[in-house]
Amino acid sequence: MTDAATYIFAKVNLAWRIANPLVLTILLAAVEEILPVRKSRATKLVSCFAVFPSMVLVDAGFIATTVNYLWPITFGLLCLFPVRNKLLKERTPLWYKLAIVPLLFYACNMQQMCAALLGILLCTNFYLWFVRKDFDLYSLLQTVAVGAMAVYTYSLNVFSDNSRMLRETARYFPGFGELSVLQKAELGFSSTFYCMTMELRLAFAGFAVFALFLAVSGVRLCGKTSVKTASVFPLVFVLGFGITSLIRPDWVKAVCGGLVNGRVGKAEYVFSPVSDLLFLLVAVCVIIAVFALLKTKQAKMIGALVLSAGFGSRVLMGFSPTVWASGYRTFAILFVSFILVALLIINENSGLSEDNPE
Repeated sequence: MTDAATYIFAKVNLAWRIANPLVLTILLAAVEEILPVRKSRATKLVSCFAVFPSMVLVDAGFIATTVNYLWPITFGLLCLFPVRNKLLKERTPLWYKLAIVPLLFYACNMQQMCAALLGILLCTNFYLWFVRKDFDLYSLLQTVAVGAMAVYTYSLNVFSDNSRMLRETARYFPGFGELSVLQKAELGFSSTFYCMTMELRLAFAGFAVFALFLAVSGVRLCGKTSVKTASVFPLVFVLGFGITSLIRPDWVKAVCGGLVNGRVGKAEYVFSPVSDLLFLLVAVCVIIAVFALLKTKQAKMIGALVLSAGFGSRVLMGFSPTVWASGYRTFAILFVSFILVALLIINENSGLSEDNPE
């Protein structure tokens, strides 16, 4: 579906110029509406940062990357509204459920979005069925459809002679086929955090803003020194390595064991235990800060789910030979998850929650 849309818009450029701003506007509205928050200037301001993920799409053909990344993310968020409403015990109109069916299949054409949707739907349905004892047939059908798309995509890439996969492997990552599942998972993890913390480009900027938000919020709102330290550490880590990479790039290269962004030329797999431990420490500190800033159990559950989907979508790129070659557009879902978590934290700590109006 995405390939067909790309072909059509490439032929009729005016149609894309009209449709793309509309989709971006829908994304802004979806980011603001997806979480259970009241309307405020703060939520509107933070939701406007949803335009940042669209900026990371300029590192390739703009029509192709918006249609293949921005649009699936937007449609994927729209497909989560029935689940959100079910969690909040609100009704979703039948016309809306029917209207988003083609949007669900479009969103699943993007492998990262498909994986994120599957994780979110599985977790929320588990909660609905086994914790709240509230079975929902539509949510089940959504989960089955996304699961089927995920299995089909995986089998197409792994068990068939996928000419595109073979071509991209030979061009970007010749040794990719020799990597084990664990090595691919580690590659996804290390490449994600390397780009966010040690490479002064778009991914670095996106994570630095989120780290700054956590640091300021943690110092202002958390009482325990240990939690404040965990909130500030990601920002100190990012700024420390950012400055060091400008002054002494050889030091950064030594710490990360030679791990570099190999999107220009042919990439090679590099395993660095030291950098992985540092990246894991950053991840743990982010989790501690987010959980400390989210007060209610419902908010903690949603926050954990959103962050897991965001990070999982980028780590999934370790299973693609274009893990480096695809550039920073592969961080788009992760950036949206940062925005959603920031919205949730603002709401939880401003007394604007519908469940906690104090």
